[in-house]
Amino acid sequence: MALANRYRRRIVTFSTELEGLIPSYGDLISITHDMPHWGSGGEILSKNDMTLTLSEPVEFTEGQNHYLALRTRTGSLSGPYRVTAGSLPNEVVLQDTPDIEIETGTTSERTHFAFGTQDKWGTLARVTGIKPRSGKVEITATIEDSRVHTN
Repeated sequence: MALANRYRRRIVTFSTELEGLIPSYGDLISITHDMPHWGSGGEILSKNDMTLTLSEPVEFTEGQNHYLALRTRTGSLSGPYRVTAGSLPNEVVLQDTPDIEIETGTTSERTHFAFGTQDKWGTLARVTGIKPRSGKVEITATIEDSRVHTN
């Protein structure tokens, strides 16, 4: 409890659509946001073999490995998978085959991604509140810190 009080001090609140009803109180979720450098995110528009076209351009940093984490149909996390730069700013090339089917069509929701370096593609947070708000869902979470679990 003392370590949780010391290291779990950052609280975030955000709104999402009805998929915000998927997590439960206490669930560990992944959050991507470019302002605090928690990676970047968007949708996968198309897939050609191992090359993915993304809805947003992504930036590669020289000398670092970059990863793409994918959201499954059930809202869980698949990956992260190592990627390299494609020929366009919004293209990446997967180095390994993902364990999910990547949705790019219009008959279902496209697969969402989180992109960044090894430890900066997203941050983990523990859900502390879920409030439905007329078609939207407001989620409150506390940023997880691994130091809480050390001896």
